[in-house]
Amino acid sequence: MILTYPELKDDVMDCFMMFHEDMNYPVKDSLYAILGESEHRPEFTQANECCIYVNYALIMIDKNENIDFMQQRLNELLEEEHMQIYKEELQDDFDEFNADVLNLKVRLSQK
Repeated sequence: MILTYPELKDDVMDCFMMFHEDMNYPVKDSLYAILGESEHRPEFTQANECCIYVNYALIMIDKNENIDFMQQRLNELLEEEHMQIYKEELQDDFDEFNADVLNLKVRLSQK
């Protein structure tokens, strides 16, 4: 992991504010800019990508934005087969991550 999960969660919010709200990037482009900030680092993993997607989706839902453009990749990242890998990588932060995943799933089911 590049950052701890709480740090990454805060970073996603900060980057969203910077790219979308301050620089007026479209929602879709803001996500790709956030990913671009991280994905070229050697320590970037699928767990990092999943954490970014989960937190970005939660932000979008809070703002009543459509997440269809990211739904397929989000679903792929949240497949059960990946959760053990995330648990091993996130270690002590996994419970907070998993709580956010469960929150996201509940909120998506309410749409």
